[in-house]
Amino acid sequence: MAKPQPSYTKEFKQEAAKLVETSNKSKSEIARDLGISDSALSKWCKEFATHGEQAFAGKGHQTSLEEEIKQLKRENEILRQERDILKKAVRIFAQLKSMKYMFIENHKEEFPILRMCQVLEVSESGYYAWLKREPSERERVDKELGELIEDAYQKNRGCVWKSAYPCRAERARSALRKKTSCSLNARV
Repeated sequence: MAKPQPSYTKEFKQEAAKLVETSNKSKSEIARDLGISDSALSKWCKEFATHGEQAFAGKGHQTSLEEEIKQLKRENEILRQERDILKKAVRIFAQLKSMKYMFIENHKEEFPILRMCQVLEVSESGYYAWLKREPSERERVDKELGELIEDAYQKNRGCVWKSAYPCRAERARSALRKKTSCSLNARV
């Protein structure tokens, strides 16, 4: 069974590296006196010469440069998410909050909800309240109308139908466009 590798403190490593610089002894002699390998002492001396007092940060501890890089990567990821949200949401900025909430609902698997709320300038609590809200009378009527339109569309094999609801023709045409993503040039 292999014996465990010894662990040395930051202070011990720094003192050993300083001893090499100030002593008249060779690295090999100092390593032997300290009970460590020549290669370990050489490695410590290089790291101490490069990083000075910041050397030997240890596991889980990072140098200030590594911490700054980690922070910048985090900020970069946030900016990337915000940019992607804006690319996808550019058309809805001038629209109703409900459209923004719908955007958030449709993209919640792709982006964090909190970040989308911040970018779209809506409150997170408003979004969750919108999710729980009952549909309005108009939304219920529009849904019924959409179902009627879809039925008529299917029964007529994709042809434009003759409207049984002339007062709602424009809303019907709009709903059908959304559902089928085709243009209706014929009159309803």
